[in-house]
Amino acid sequence: PEPYYPGIDFRNYPWSVKGKGQVPTRTIMTSRGCPFQCVFCGIENLTGRGVRFRTEAMVVDEMERAVRESPVRHFVFVDDLLTLRRKRIMALCEELAKRDLPITWEGDTRADSVDEELLSAMSRAGCTRVNFGIESGDQEILDGLRKKLKLPKVVEAFRMAKKFGLDTRGTAMIGNPGDTRETIDATIRFMGGLKNLDQPYLSIAQPYPGTELRRIALSGESNLRVVDGQLDRMRRYGGAVMYVGDISPEELVKLQRRALLRMYLRPRRIWYNLMRSSLRSGVSMAIAFAAGVLLPAPNYQKDESVIDFA
Repeated sequence: PEPYYPGIDFRNYPWSVKGKGQVPTRTIMTSRGCPFQCVFCGIENLTGRGVRFRTEAMVVDEMERAVRESPVRHFVFVDDLLTLRRKRIMALCEELAKRDLPITWEGDTRADSVDEELLSAMSRAGCTRVNFGIESGDQEILDGLRKKLKLPKVVEAFRMAKKFGLDTRGTAMIGNPGDTRETIDATIRFMGGLKNLDQPYLSIAQPYPGTELRRIALSGESNLRVVDGQLDRMRRYGGAVMYVGDISPEELVKLQRRALLRMYLRPRRIWYNLMRSSLRSGVSMAIAFAAGVLLPAPNYQKDESVIDFA
C-alpha cells in the first residue's frame, strides 16, 4: 500500500534541489532489500536477503498522485540500492519522461551499478543528485567490509554522474575493521581527491545490533574493542564506541572533525553549498555543521569493560 500522509504540510519539509532552491519533498521507495552482505549493514534483519520490487507504473502513479494532491515537487528514493536492476530503472525513467511530471528526484546506489546510458536516462527523467557509497579509500579495508567494490569504479562513477549534470554525494567511514591511522588518512585523501564529488560524508563506523560488524567488535576481531554499548552513543557524527587498534574513540572523533573541516572549508565546496541553499537554510546548515564539528567530543574511559548490548 501507498504511505498515508494525513494533514502533513510538505512545505514544512523542503529539500535543497539543484537550480531550484528549497523544494517541498517526500520519500518514496521502488524496492526493498539488498543482496549484498556488507559487514556494517543490518538491512537483511529487516527485509531478509531477498529484494522485493514495485512495478514502475505503481511507483510513478504514487508520484503523480503526490504532485496532484500536495505541493511535493521533489522525491528522495530510499531504496537500499536504487539501480540494482538496470532494466527496471530504465523503464522507470521512460515512464517518468512519458508522463512529464513537474518533479525532480534523487537516490542512493553503488558505484558499480551505473553506466553512462543509465545515468543519462536518469538525468533526462528528472534525477538531480545521486549518492554513492564509498565506505573506505583503502582497497584492503574495503575488501574487509565485503563491499565487493573496486576503487577505480568509484572514480569512474563520479566522473560519469558529473558528465550528465548530476550533483553527487559520497559516503565513507573511518573506524572500520583493520583501520589504522594510515588507512584512515588514505580514505580522507581519496575523498578529497574525487574532483567530481560535490558533497562528501565521512562518518564513524558503528557496531549496530544485527550487523556482522557488531559480532566482530564484541569478539575482539580485527583489533576492535567496544567500550560503550549504549545505542544512544552510536552516533555516526561526533560519537564513537570502539577502539580500533590503539586509536581511541576520542581520537576517531577528532580525526573525523579535522577531515570534515578540510573537506567543507574548501572554496569550491563552500560555493557549491551556497548556490544550492536559501540564505536561511544556508545559515542553519552552517550553524549545525559548526556545532557538530567544533563542540567537545564525549569522554570515554579506555579501561571500561566491554558491554554486550545484545
